[in-house]
Amino acid sequence: MRLRRLLALVAVVVLAGLFVAPVRSYRSAQDRLGDARRELTAAQATRTELERRRDDLGTRRALIREARTRHYVFPGETPYAVELP
Repeated sequence: MRLRRLLALVAVVVLAGLFVAPVRSYRSAQDRLGDARRELTAAQATRTELERRRDDLGTRRALIREARTRHYVFPGETPYAVELP
């Protein structure tokens, strides 16, 4: 009777040992999948922002705004430079 219990215990331990590696691998894969999904979400948000900026830069208003920041003036306009004391 003791031998059966000992063999049953050994069998249970061996079976448990056989399941440890696949379970660890599965958990690791789940963690990597979660990380990849978070990276994908961040990349999609960045792409959306960049596409919005690209579309904005294609407008006349954006072109004029950019030209003004570089101190360009339209023909016929008089540029003024203000110097603070």
